[in-house]
Formats: sequence, structure tokens, C-alpha cells
Amino acid sequence: MEMNALEATAFLLAERVNALTDDRDFATRMVAEALSGAEDD
Repeated sequence: MEMNALEATAFLLAERVNALTDDRDFATRMVAEALSGAEDD
């Protein structure tokens, strides 16, 4: 499966955020919370 440029960038950014926070799931939770908040607006 190939990734497009946006998917690859998002993946690399998430990996970096997770590494900075020492939490494997931090970026996933951050995105999920942002999307959940966007649905409420």
C-alpha cells in the first residue's frame, strides 16, 4: 500500500510527537480529541 504525501507527513509528525512525549499513543489521542471537538461545533 502506498501513502500519499499528506499521509506520510501526518505519520512522521505523529511519530515525532509520540517520541517527544514518551507516549506511544499521545498523537492518536490528540487527533481523536480534536476531531471529537470539531464535531461538537
